[in-house]
Amino acid sequence: MATGTVDFFNDTGGYGFIDTEDSEED
Repeated sequence: MATGTVDFFNDTGGYGFIDTEDSEED
């Protein structure tokens, strides 16, 4: 799992990661 600030239930209504060093997933 990528490390960083995790934002659960974001605007898209799904799972997303914010400010990740590896990659961004929505």
